Amino acid sequence: MTKKILLASCIGSMLEMFDFYIYATFLNVMASTFFPTENKILSLFISVGGWGIALIAHPIGALIFGYFGDIFGRKNTFAFTLIFMSFPTIIIGILPSYNEIGIIAPIIVITGRLIQGICYGGELNGAFIFALEHMPQKQGLASGLIISSCVCGILSATALSYITQLPGMPSWAWRISFCLGGSVGFIGYFIRKKLIESDEFLRTFSKTKIPLFTIIHKRKTACFLCFSIGALIGGFFYIDFCFLSVYLSRYCHLPSETIWKLNIYLILSIMSVGPLFGALYDHLKSPLFLRVMCYGLFFGTIPVFWLLLSHLAFLFILGGILLGICTASISTVGFVIMQNLFPVKERYSGISLFYCLGISIYGGISPLFYIEAIEIHNESLFFPAYCLMCLISLFYAALKINNVTEQNAPIRNDQVFFEDIKKAG
Repeated sequence: MTKKILLASCIGSMLEMFDFYIYATFLNVMASTFFPTENKILSLFISVGGWGIALIAHPIGALIFGYFGDIFGRKNTFAFTLIFMSFPTIIIGILPSYNEIGIIAPIIVITGRLIQGICYGGELNGAFIFALEHMPQKQGLASGLIISSCVCGILSATALSYITQLPGMPSWAWRISFCLGGSVGFIGYFIRKKLIESDEFLRTFSKTKIPLFTIIHKRKTACFLCFSIGALIGGFFYIDFCFLSVYLSRYCHLPSETIWKLNIYLILSIMSVGPLFGALYDHLKSPLFLRVMCYGLFFGTIPVFWLLLSHLAFLFILGGILLGICTASISTVGFVIMQNLFPVKERYSGISLFYCLGISIYGGISPLFYIEAIEIHNESLFFPAYCLMCLISLFYAALKINNVTEQNAPIRNDQVFFEDIKKAG
């Protein structure tokens, strides 16, 4: 049953991520179809804003679905989010362009993205919470597999985006991706409806809700840590899958085929490293492990961007792979840390709200922030790297403040960590 639950969580997360991310793969198409202006930069800026507004809506969904998830159960809550994610995707796929119906088109697109943002604010967190509650001894592995499935959804969206925009394809071919993605989302709903709640949740089942303000008052440092994790994961993910393509094409003047190849290497690195990193974390569970990860992320960010800006193909691809490894590491470990910060009755609300606040405040505005900083204020092309380093520092500070070594029991000491490394080596 555990394997079935993990498989269902992975499939649902893959479909959900496809529906949410397909918009980002067609930012230029969205700009010209639904947000046309004479100024192409302004048009792109507005199109990216359609991506950002979905992220800004995450905390609303976290409040709504966090409440229902803690009261009525995880299964039904994140099963229904798939339905509400799928409808806007199909609507955007069949929606007439701005030239055909005028201002109604962008209004519908923005509304659809808003609905998706609200739903996604409760879905992904629910999938992780549900799966990790069923696998208490292998939370890292479960987290890594779900991260891989999410990225598989991004890979599917990216592949369809590439295929439908090949020379010779009709101008309306992009609509196939949206209609297909929205349709398969219903499959995920029926898969998730057949699952059962975890024993951990059933043992504490009660329709008495702990007020959110009580959770915040009792667990200030845990809430702050969730926020920092959300901001850092959002920082990496939305550089990888929203801003990087614009960054490389506009500022590095790379052809779309080269960017496509880099995206493939980046995605494959996340898919392969996530489960391995999670299994390693399950085995070691040392505070030193977290510190080493933070140091690696902090001091590796500038070199990664230096490699991405290199004109040598090998170094360029290496930069993409290393960026994927950085993303997989914090994403996999971050959800395991958050899972153990709250008791069962507070978990869905606590994790969802503060993780989504981090995602929204940073992930939602960062692509616009980067474009404005580089375009208008002539900031260095390393500016996104500097911002990521600030987020890594925030995460490290939150770890120290929260004393995660006591919260994340059982965590073995540094001596055992070194002994494990010696045995492995």
